[in-house]
Amino acid sequence: RTLLEQTRRAFIKVGFGSELVGLVGGSSALQLERPVQVAMIQSLHGRTLEQHARWLRRFSLAVVDEAHAAFAHTYASLLRRLGESCRVLGVTATPFRSSPEERLEQVFTGAAFGPSISTLIDRRLLVRPTVYGGPPPRAGGTAAPFEAEVDAIIAKYRARARGVRAVAFCARVADSKLLAARMAQAGIAAAHLDGDTSAAERESLFDRMRE
Repeated sequence: RTLLEQTRRAFIKVGFGSELVGLVGGSSALQLERPVQVAMIQSLHGRTLEQHARWLRRFSLAVVDEAHAAFAHTYASLLRRLGESCRVLGVTATPFRSSPEERLEQVFTGAAFGPSISTLIDRRLLVRPTVYGGPPPRAGGTAAPFEAEVDAIIAKYRARARGVRAVAFCARVADSKLLAARMAQAGIAAAHLDGDTSAAERESLFDRMRE
């Protein structure tokens, strides 16, 4: 739902009226009369593909994000049901497949490559990253348990980014909850969210980040 809303807001920001953009996914009510539809592939395939096959055929352009996944059954089923005159644009940062038998040219007839990351940084569209190394592995090459690293993570945040908005990606939900709790104990405003976080709470957290 969050990704759908972000995309909808991006359309509105570049000039599309809010009444022109519909959402397919989450708890959103279908607004099939709107000319622009932003959809999650799972939702579109699950509840719309069979019921609204004729509706799918009226579009003149389909933009497929993460287009390297276009070989998946869900994508292939959708693409087959689009009208013959519909143009399909695939966008991806990883234009390759792990299997040599699966080539994107089997789905898309041409390729155009965008600017490199370094070019986007030079144009001030991306921020040049600053990378700090983590703690060295313990004897035997094994990583320390996450709980043992929390204090070091908080110390690094204070040393490198005190007071700055930050996002921490953790390998496990339990690790994220632990880090948020320990940061709060240290007097740093922090919150945890995962795939089970409600849409309302998720949006509230993002709004607080933007403030």
